[in-house]
Amino acid sequence: VYIHRNYLDMLSRREKESFNRMKKEYEEIIFKDYIIIGSLVQNELDTIKKQLQTLINQHNVFTIDFNR
Repeated sequence: VYIHRNYLDMLSRREKESFNRMKKEYEEIIFKDYIIIGSLVQNELDTIKKQLQTLINQHNVFTIDFNR
């Protein structure tokens, strides 16, 4: 029913209410998962940025003096 919404008309009133309640709970869980995944990705990106900055600082990759 979630994928094929045209089946929703075939359900009784109680079945529709049950379906809508389950759909709401499912979408809340999915939303929470996306928030968790998004924060994990952001933390990983911050870690990579710090590692890259450390690598650049250690190896003196850029030899051009931009202050001139």
